[in-house]
Amino acid sequence: MLKLGSCLLSVVLLAVSASSPAAVVTDNFNDNSRSSQWTLVEDDPTKLWLAEANERLELCAASPTSSTTDALYLSNGTGGFQVKTDSNFTISIDYSFTSYSGTGLIGLDLGIGKDIDGNDSAAVAYFRSNTLGDQALGAAYRVSDVQSTVFIGYVGTTGTLSIAYNSAIDRLTLGDGNNSTNLDNLVKGQWSADQVWVSFGGRGNGLTLANGNAYLDNLVVTGDIVPEPATLSLLALSLPLLKRRRTRL
Repeated sequence: MLKLGSCLLSVVLLAVSASSPAAVVTDNFNDNSRSSQWTLVEDDPTKLWLAEANERLELCAASPTSSTTDALYLSNGTGGFQVKTDSNFTISIDYSFTSYSGTGLIGLDLGIGKDIDGNDSAAVAYFRSNTLGDQALGAAYRVSDVQSTVFIGYVGTTGTLSIAYNSAIDRLTLGDGNNSTNLDNLVKGQWSADQVWVSFGGRGNGLTLANGNAYLDNLVVTGDIVPEPATLSLLALSLPLLKRRRTRL
């Protein structure tokens, strides 16, 4: 869950105010097509994979064999972005994980990371396991690729994964809006991160998930976005033109 891992109609980039660095990036997956913000990371796409379908991002599984198998969207696509850490930010995404078959553990997760490989990163996850108490919420973080985990609590089958950052006190809060854990002195203190990537998707092994068993929806990122939203819009408009020009040459 920690590895950091387009349609303009489905991705909205909105400046909150001209005087504030805060901006919003959203994706509701309604176009059923991966937007230019995201690259797809799938360690074993025959066993664990993501599919935009039914106006949401579905996680499907065919009994992956490793507990470190990831299927993620990472915000380093051609129209990608990072979030600065010198001001507050929030990230949220809705989840639903209603059923599965088999034995094992698979989670839906939302994460941030200083680096794309996730050596300095953190994530919150809703996971289902018939060996660890069925359904629960947890968090994990890495510093120089050394991982620690935090159990947050038992929750229902649907909800919202959330990450909030308080820049003034260097506090990262991971949870679902009702249940959470705080990680202090991590982002700037231990990672020395000026900005972070965003990722979301799933990780796990053993279980089988059919279409609609587990999915994510309604991503919202609010903060100081890099590049700025106006730059992202220009990139999205100019990339197809650049491609056509190269073709002519």
